[in-house]
Amino acid sequence: HFCEGNWYRVENEYVAKIEAYLDPHWTAIGLPPYQHDGESAYNEAVAAEDRSIICLDRANISPQGQAAIEPCDLYSVQNEKALFQHVKVSTLSAKLSHLFNQGTNAIELIRLENTALENLKSLIKDRTTDDQYSELIAPLVSDLHHVCFAIITRKDAKGKSKNLPLFSRISLMRNLKALQVMGVTGSFGFIED
Repeated sequence: HFCEGNWYRVENEYVAKIEAYLDPHWTAIGLPPYQHDGESAYNEAVAAEDRSIICLDRANISPQGQAAIEPCDLYSVQNEKALFQHVKVSTLSAKLSHLFNQGTNAIELIRLENTALENLKSLIKDRTTDDQYSELIAPLVSDLHHVCFAIITRKDAKGKSKNLPLFSRISLMRNLKALQVMGVTGSFGFIED
């Protein structure tokens, strides 16, 4: 495997093991195609078009005095679970690894720090009506969480994990396993660019 100017030797069995783990976590993402000037513009447009989705791009849930942590880009409830969608334009390894780590760190913070959960509830309340708020926080406070990594790309979605660089596949597998240990379901998919 050639990455950032270096060659790495990887056993075929290991690559097959990664694919066998990741591909069942692939999902068809029901978000519109990307035709925007950036991730933020896309996230805002998606939330404006679908009132059941809240844009939390660039929002901060971390306790005071800690580094800012974004809960997700798009938040909604799907299949009775709080859905945290993390959106990224790119299939570059460094950007994807950051995305996967960000999603895992955010959900861990929400589960471990009550202040982070309260900050998230406040962000949701500020962006919804009272009826919508109750519906959106019910699975959130019940620890029914799902993290989805939504990757914007021109690649054919049928490629599933093969669309990702090898080191990103390794990072995604590690993060999906970390979510599983926390009792959080996880998935990844693609948004058409």
